[in-house]
Parts: sequence; structure tokens; C-alpha cells
Amino acid sequence: MGQIILRRIAFTLPVLFGVTVVVFLLVRLLPGDIANYILGAGAPAEQVAALRKELGLDGPWHEQYGIWLQNTATGSFGYSNQYRRPVEEVIWPKLQNTLILGAGGFSIAVFFGVSIGVFTGIRPNTWLDRVATTLSIVGASVPAYWLGLVLMFIFALRLRWLPSSGMYAPVGGGGLIDLGRHMLLPAITIAAVPTAVISRLVRSTMIEEMSQDYIRTARSKGLNERRVVMVHAFRNAMPTTVNIVALQLGYVIGGSIFAEIIFSWPGMGSQLYSSIGARDAAVIQIITLMTAITFVTVNFIADISHSLIDPRVRMV
Repeated sequence: MGQIILRRIAFTLPVLFGVTVVVFLLVRLLPGDIANYILGAGAPAEQVAALRKELGLDGPWHEQYGIWLQNTATGSFGYSNQYRRPVEEVIWPKLQNTLILGAGGFSIAVFFGVSIGVFTGIRPNTWLDRVATTLSIVGASVPAYWLGLVLMFIFALRLRWLPSSGMYAPVGGGGLIDLGRHMLLPAITIAAVPTAVISRLVRSTMIEEMSQDYIRTARSKGLNERRVVMVHAFRNAMPTTVNIVALQLGYVIGGSIFAEIIFSWPGMGSQLYSSIGARDAAVIQIITLMTAITFVTVNFIADISHSLIDPRVRMV
């Protein structure tokens, strides 16, 4: 097991290094000069040069990258030009809000995706299976931004059952109930595609497991169907399910950006959108880097979990 972890770490470290390089270069390759954008088109050349030096933009790219990476590794994320505050003061409150929304959407996707996948996997080709299959195909094809707008139009603007924006009501808001009402529509928007993908792949895995010889043996021994499904079939489908769920976290991260923008949720996605418009390089870099590191870390944990669940992986 220790060798497996070391191999995964050896693979993950170069990926993380590549991520930092790509994030750094993407921001540096944005058109125009950041210093000119901050000071305005009519700023004196001396002020522009001084600001470029202050921001570390006057040296070669490899020196800029080294300084940025060192500062980031030590927790110094830089200064937000948009808010005139340290970056960490800008993003930490938004990170908490994104985690709340992401956890809600991810929980919905995992619960309904796995449940529907198992249920249809043990009852293939029934009318319920056909309905679930049709819905999953539609769900996997719908863009998050379009679904969010449709949900807002129906449930917020037409029926007025749920709020259309924000995290709490502006007057008299607060508490878990108010938070839940505001979170429901964006969470469903985030969860739609992952739910469809998880249910389809879990269904295929369960159909394959239910056709194995050990399932017929378990039934011949008189075990009840619930035990056959949950203890034997689903247990052997767990490694594949873990990988499927981990991969969908990437979509949850990406989908949260659209959901936060559409529903004005004060999180990292809406902050990234605002920072791109303001050319706030420091905030753009940190949010993008944190998103990428989260995705890489989750996949690393999924690989290790797969090895723990499935002994066959440890034998490779």
C-alpha cells in the first residue's frame, strides 16, 4: 500500500507543477498591460514603471514565476487591485460560500445518482429503467447555465416558490431554512449533469455485477435479495462507483461558476467572473490555482480509496 501511495504522489507532483505554470502563464498572456489597466490610459510612464516593479512585472517570466510561486507557497497571495485589500481577505469568505453550495450540489448528485443507478441496475429493461435512462440522457445533455435559467424562470419568477438570487433574504433573512431555500435551485443546477452521469455508469456496473456467477451462488444459498444486492453486488461495484463520483467533482467545480453567476451566489465562481472583468490578476490566479489543486487532490484521494476498497489494485 505504501508503494501505491508513493507512486500516486510521484505522479501527482509533476501535475501540480504543471498546473502552477499554466495558471501563471494564462494570466500573464492576457491582452494589455495590467499596470496600465490599473492606473488608466493617461497615467505617466514613471507611475506605470513603478507599479510594474511593485507587482513584480518588470523581470523575466521565469523570475516572475519563481517569486509568485514562493509567495503563494508561503501563504502570501498578493494584493487585490479591485478591492485594495490582501487577496486572502477577499477570497476566504467567498470560499466558504462556495463550499456550502458545492457540498449541497455534490450531495444531491451522489445520493440520487447512486440510488437511481443501483435501482435501475437491478431492474433493467423495465419501464422505470426506461424513464430513468431517458431522463439521465436529457440531464447529461443540458448545459448548466440553460438549466439554471429555466429553473429560475419556473420556480422563482413564475411560481414564486423559491428566491431567484443571493444567499439570504435582504430583510429578515438568516438561518438554515432561508439558506436552504436560496441554495436549492443553484444546487440542483450543479447536480443535474453529475447525477445523470453517475446513475448511468452505476447502472451499467450493477448490471454487469448482477450477471456474475457469485450472485447466482449467493441466491442459491437462500440469501434474501436485499443482501445479495447490497452486500455482494454493490460492494463489488464500489471501486468503480468511487472513481465515477470523484470524476464528477470536477463538473461540480466547473458548474458552480455558472450557477453562482446566474443566481448571484456570493462565492468563488462569481468572484472569478468579477475579477476577470476587473483584470485583478492576483485573485484570478489564486482562485484558478485553488480550483485546479482541489480537482487534482480529489482524484489523488479517489485513487488511494480505490486501492483500499479493491485488493486487486494493490496486486498490480
